Amino acid sequence: SMDNQSDVEAPRLLCVNSYNNLSCSSPRLPAPQRTLALVVLISFSACTVVGNSLIVLSILYFRQLQTRTNAFTLSLALADMLVGLLVMPYSMMRAVYSCWFYGSLFCKVHTWFDFTFTSSSVIHLSCISIDRYIAVSDPLRYPKRLGPSKVALMLVVCWSTTLAYGLPFFSGWTVLGIEQVIARGSCRDACPVVGNMAFAFTNAFFAYLIPLCIMVTSYAKIFRIAREQVNKIRANSAHVPGVEFSSSSTRQQWAAMRREHNATKTLGIIMGVFLIFWLPYCSVAVIDPIIGYQTSATSWDVANWIAYVNSAINPVLFASFNRSFRGAFRLIFTCRVSSSTYRNADLFNLKDSAN
Repeated sequence: SMDNQSDVEAPRLLCVNSYNNLSCSSPRLPAPQRTLALVVLISFSACTVVGNSLIVLSILYFRQLQTRTNAFTLSLALADMLVGLLVMPYSMMRAVYSCWFYGSLFCKVHTWFDFTFTSSSVIHLSCISIDRYIAVSDPLRYPKRLGPSKVALMLVVCWSTTLAYGLPFFSGWTVLGIEQVIARGSCRDACPVVGNMAFAFTNAFFAYLIPLCIMVTSYAKIFRIAREQVNKIRANSAHVPGVEFSSSSTRQQWAAMRREHNATKTLGIIMGVFLIFWLPYCSVAVIDPIIGYQTSATSWDVANWIAYVNSAINPVLFASFNRSFRGAFRLIFTCRVSSSTYRNADLFNLKDSAN
């Protein structure tokens, strides 16, 4: 087999006319492994669509989940669902068969979908971290500071910026100056997703580093404030010996704060997982132009799919760490959603009341 260097220097030797006369390189995997790869990647796509559909249905159906924060969660789930529907299946075929079967125009459209829906996730997570910071730091004025109109405006900004974000792929700006590198390094019908150095650094800066700074700063402040609030309420209730809470208002404060902190913890975990899963892709995207576009197609595919899998994991994280969503999923799976009683159920305490 050839090493990566010779792949780049002599790709013409690898391009063959196959699949209805398309010019592609031979599949990297033998037939049995291709079948296994298809089964695994189809499973990821299906889990992404089904899991995020559950999030969307839960928020639309259960009144307790219809909060400002969950407006962002709903929008995030829609973006992740679209990754599973419109991005993963085509990327899967390209990765498994080393060929793009869908024409040059849809290659650009698919790349636009890819960058739009995946970058939408990180922008939504940034908005969620800002929402959580306001909710925890200023709970009394939170409803006014982040009213429905401001939430709607933030969502419009989230989607409009991400839809515009992928447009450079149609203009050709992303490959300016590296046309020869692409022609030399890939077959005609490969649909390679390669960007020049300017795009690689712009992408890493705006789609990873800036949101990373926003999220880390927000959550660092949130956890400091949350710890102070817990200590304050405990101090207020401690002066009555043998009684956990000194008044019903303190009990209500504690219950409300537990719900806020549970939501914040869940979203903090989702943010951390997102940053870990996207690190390989961002690293490859930045390093590739620096090393002269020598990154192998396999490395690109692995980094891409680690990032895609993040869209499938979010619903699992909600089910694992958020009691309200766990209650909603339980009611949906046990088909107890037809009654209006369940629509108004206290999902946070569902487990407690069931025992």
